[in-house]
Amino acid sequence: MQTFGSPRRDLDVDLLVWLGGDRARALPAAVRTLESLGRAAPAAVLTFLFDGPAWRQELAGPLAAFPDRREIVAPRSTGLPQELFALGIAAGDRPWLAFLWPGCEAAAGDLEALLAVVAAAPADSADLVYGDPPEPLPIEVSHPLRHGWLQLLDAIPMHRCLVSRRAAAALGPFDRSPILQRRFWWDFTVRLSRVSEALTHSPGAPAAGARPLWTWSDFPFAMSPSVQPVAPDLSARAVFHGDGFQGDRWRAFFSDLRADLPGDSPRPWPVRVTVLSGILDSHHNQIFFFNFFERLRGQGYLTWRAVRYEDCREEDLAACDLAVFSRPRYPEVPALLDRCRDLGRPVLAMIDDNWIAAGRELPQAAAIFTPGQPPFEAFREAMRRANAVLVFSAPLEEDVRPLAARVLRLPPNIDLERFTAPAAPRQPPRQPGLLVGFAGSPRLEPAGFRGLARFLARRPAARLLVMAHQVPPELAGVAAERVLFVPWRHGYDGYARTLAGLRPDVLVAPLGASRFEASKIPTKFLEAAAVGAAGVYSRVAPYSGAVRDGETGLLADNDEEAWAAALERLAGDPGLRRRLAASALAEVRERFETGRVLPAFLAALREVLAA
Repeated sequence: MQTFGSPRRDLDVDLLVWLGGDRARALPAAVRTLESLGRAAPAAVLTFLFDGPAWRQELAGPLAAFPDRREIVAPRSTGLPQELFALGIAAGDRPWLAFLWPGCEAAAGDLEALLAVVAAAPADSADLVYGDPPEPLPIEVSHPLRHGWLQLLDAIPMHRCLVSRRAAAALGPFDRSPILQRRFWWDFTVRLSRVSEALTHSPGAPAAGARPLWTWSDFPFAMSPSVQPVAPDLSARAVFHGDGFQGDRWRAFFSDLRADLPGDSPRPWPVRVTVLSGILDSHHNQIFFFNFFERLRGQGYLTWRAVRYEDCREEDLAACDLAVFSRPRYPEVPALLDRCRDLGRPVLAMIDDNWIAAGRELPQAAAIFTPGQPPFEAFREAMRRANAVLVFSAPLEEDVRPLAARVLRLPPNIDLERFTAPAAPRQPPRQPGLLVGFAGSPRLEPAGFRGLARFLARRPAARLLVMAHQVPPELAGVAAERVLFVPWRHGYDGYARTLAGLRPDVLVAPLGASRFEASKIPTKFLEAAAVGAAGVYSRVAPYSGAVRDGETGLLADNDEEAWAAALERLAGDPGLRRRLAASALAEVRERFETGRVLPAFLAALREVLAA
């Protein structure tokens, strides 16, 4: 690489400008980008990143307008902007990074607007500051964007954001693997959002300007990247949510990487997986798929990507080996099933809620999950046409089996590392007194919450934790100063870190006795164990089959006095709380930790692919 030049120091930003691609198409756009830079960012620290000497020669004239520039010139063209961006990050020293490439217009005031947001924030409280994305967000999504949404949306505009150099250095800036040629920025935002919630949106900023002529998904690269220069260690993260959909040559690459996978006969690996999902199903996807996918990182089993049902294109299906329909109830489902059939792509449908029972038992579900309603008919068609349906409870397996050609059942799993991450958000010091709480979605059975309210009335020193969309109505009478309310986290990593950082003493999990509720998995038992809390659970399935009463938790009849008595027992016996929590963690680690369930998950994938 050639590096020379002395950058200006007027702003705390290194502005990295990558210049490459098909010169016939990208060179005129690059000239316009440089012209806009001369007008809009004269005080920025500019580093130009040339993808080969030819690009440096072609732009010698426009570069004369930037006498204080820094340059990095690749000895040959690679078609991998992340390679040069990573070098640019390492070469500078300003606390903030900004990015451009051919076709991005730099609007006057962009950097200043974002820097004003940074300046107004507490020190080290922002890892990434971004302006409005070029496309409106789905109505279910809000700013700032979180991990669960970013797994499905490439929605943070790279050309309209600032990245903290500190955060980029801690994360490892960009994955240089050729497999991520077009998705390296998305990969970076997903990885950053997993470990950080300090992603800050600046409404209306940067200043309104022309949208990029090309995003990375449609940029006119001069070449597809070659597999040959990539060593296995560089491809490790690409096997995580890498974009492995660039042709069958990747099969040979992964075969060389992992030629002998024990116990696989016939051996279907590596597999390219497309997960189709709704935007609100991030917790479900993480638990039932992404936990496993991330454990397989770097082992040559699979690559994967996640796409919203409404965004799925034919190329997303044509270039995969397996299509996963996660919780299918959307209007696009039938047409996508047709395309999978026409393309010869096997389909694995996943369902973890008993929508069949929900339509019969829950009045609020009747308008959605009864025969003739579009969501229910889409769900039923997916059950009927999928090569296999994946479920996680015996009651749900029993109810789905008449609808499906094949049903596979796995035990639940939990990634305990997510609940002990060192990057857990800083929490205020614990106040004295027992912290008893609930974390989860709304519950239909009120007895547990009523019993908790009765317990709190008897124990004025105890405090209430609620991590949910709202405080349950049965607990609305608890004095506000005794309530620690934490809004629901969209994105499982943020949810797990936050719950672990709050360190509750006791968690409650009320559940009714309906078929719908009996079809659930004992998630709250797994999570209570993961955060070191003693748990109180309704004496109904699935908890009656997962919790050993008095050993790994307490079971309570759905009567408010029974719940209050169970909580009193735990409040008066700290030793019992510790024993229950330790025994529950040991059992969960032995039976349900992601690594324990992983072989069964791989066997299920192998069965679907071999059909």
